[in-house]
Amino acid sequence: PDSASAAYNLAGTYMRVHDFPKAIKYFRKAASRNAKEPIAAAAYHLGNLYMRISETNRAIRAYQRAIELDARHASSHSGLASALASRGDHDQAAKHYRLAVDTDPKNADALFNAGGFFGNLGHFQDAAEMFRRAVELQPHDPEIHQGLGMALKNLDILDEAEQALRAAVARRPGLLEAQASLGQVLERQGKVDEAIDQLERAVDRHSGHRSEKLLMTLAAAQQRNASYDDAVNTLELAAAFFSSSAEILNNLAAARLLANSSDPVVFSVLERARSLAKRSNDDAKQLTHVRTLIHVNRARAYLVHGEPTKAGKEALKALQLEPTNRDVALLYAQALARSETSERQHDALRRALGLLHSVVVQKSLPTGVSPDKVALALRRSSSAGAIALEDALKHSQEDHTRAEANLYEAHDRSSVLRSDARMTHAGERPSGVIVFLCCADESEFRDFVASISMFQHNVKAAHAYPIHVYHDGFLAPAERESALRAAAGPLQLRLESFAFEQGPGAEKAPLRLHTRDGHSWSMGYRNMCRFFSRQIFDRAELKSYDYVWRLDTDSFLFDTLSYDPIDLLHRTGKDYGYMTILAEPDEVVAGLAEAYAAYLTSSGVKEAQPALTKAKNRIFYTNFEVTRLGIWRNDKYAALFRAIDNAGGIYTSRWGDAAIHLLNVAAHVPAERTVRFDDVPYWHQYFVNAPAE
Repeated sequence: PDSASAAYNLAGTYMRVHDFPKAIKYFRKAASRNAKEPIAAAAYHLGNLYMRISETNRAIRAYQRAIELDARHASSHSGLASALASRGDHDQAAKHYRLAVDTDPKNADALFNAGGFFGNLGHFQDAAEMFRRAVELQPHDPEIHQGLGMALKNLDILDEAEQALRAAVARRPGLLEAQASLGQVLERQGKVDEAIDQLERAVDRHSGHRSEKLLMTLAAAQQRNASYDDAVNTLELAAAFFSSSAEILNNLAAARLLANSSDPVVFSVLERARSLAKRSNDDAKQLTHVRTLIHVNRARAYLVHGEPTKAGKEALKALQLEPTNRDVALLYAQALARSETSERQHDALRRALGLLHSVVVQKSLPTGVSPDKVALALRRSSSAGAIALEDALKHSQEDHTRAEANLYEAHDRSSVLRSDARMTHAGERPSGVIVFLCCADESEFRDFVASISMFQHNVKAAHAYPIHVYHDGFLAPAERESALRAAAGPLQLRLESFAFEQGPGAEKAPLRLHTRDGHSWSMGYRNMCRFFSRQIFDRAELKSYDYVWRLDTDSFLFDTLSYDPIDLLHRTGKDYGYMTILAEPDEVVAGLAEAYAAYLTSSGVKEAQPALTKAKNRIFYTNFEVTRLGIWRNDKYAALFRAIDNAGGIYTSRWGDAAIHLLNVAAHVPAERTVRFDDVPYWHQYFVNAPAE
């Protein structure tokens, strides 16, 4: 046939009978520049056929020819975007996906493809937008609901993600990716029992078609619920079906350790995992992480079996693979601390901290990170790394010190107060209590177990006071309570189950608050801010105490603390003690200064320490604070908190307890009744205080 139309029809006939070479021949003719009226759709189908036989460059030229013939041919833009993405040209691919959906806003296929593309890139906001538009056009398509649910899951918009994923599995129960993602969403919402039930039914329903992700997700939920034996059984099943997966074997070993800390099978399972990892063709980054986890689990097993030297070697191998992994650095520190003499313990702990924090130097210090004395984490080490780290941090440390110098100079330092005459004679200890709040997830619980273990070994004063551990049911499983008490040793632990009391603004605030710096804040986190701002001071079990020492689950006192911070506060007549002052981003304190100013005006209070609020957005780092409870149990603070609470910003903007505590001290506590603890060996996230002595 001579005409483009006839060639196009003939090509279509050949394509229907799967004679692709002839279909290509006639689609080329129908789209040729020699044809009288070339057809854009012919070039589009030609591009699809080339993609089918992996001729990507020819496919790109065919799609470009289609767009040349019809710039509004949405499917050609979408096809070109897919071809460009397969070649790694993501910028041009994104451009053409957007052209496709803008050209034909009702093209559900183009929207679906664009959503998948943006999701694979990690651009989940864009992905969710595309999938939402596609759902409106095709509300009964289960794969579109699945795509939307997974994008929303990655954005931590969990309620809407749950709805989308339920819609996907209701329409097509065989979507195992949606089943697994729904289980993850339910678990992250705290609906662990429901997640396990949903995942178990999905596993049973599809027993003839096992899904590695589905089984792994079920095992993770079972571990979250402290059902460790069930998790072992699930992972044994997964290992039987996916016998070449080093990741499954590694998780199986971890589950066996949780179910039975002395399980001798753990080492043989990890040996199989290590052998598989060596032969794996997986992505290099993923393989490195799996190898790291194998060494981590071997280190944990050796610790349990009383072989800390071997544990240290395994942890060091893990740290060499992932030198900035905080959990691994902590494990390394624990192993070395148990295997070395007292003098070497100090070196080991500081060496682990130094390895962890070196990344801060290499990438430059982010806003809000205090470099104060990080270099001393490598003190007593003869390595060149210690000198390099000290040099790299020198200017940043000086800048930080200058920025806070005026604030710090107004307050006595604990290192000086310890020589006070009032501290040199014995006497009755004050009525004090230590408090923790535990835990959002298993990772925080692992931190807490390590933290409380260090606390009881390194802080003699910890044994003198009751320790109230608040939790919203997380510590209810007997296995978790037993693990915590074993780590705490003789400490006086008192587990307090309670429910958070929400305040104004919670009802209209999003469940997950996203800020421009990339952080997101759960409702649970904001509940915690309100708990430490007011609720804790009203707890009946704390009414008889005069002082409280508050720490977080990831507060690590990594060396010996030779004195009692509560006693120091009491004997020297101080009301509030803190570790350091930092600054919050504008976004999470928006409106707080105005609420505070309104309180000062209405109450007629004259600030006790105006310098604290003159410096912009300052906070006490309240993961370590010691305070007299009287400054929180009076009419003045009640009025201040009421003014702040009623503004709703705790929930709508994430006003933190750290900022609110500073405002109470600024308003009502004189500088001479405030102390800075400068000599406590302390590590919390990116802040390290490693005193020279």
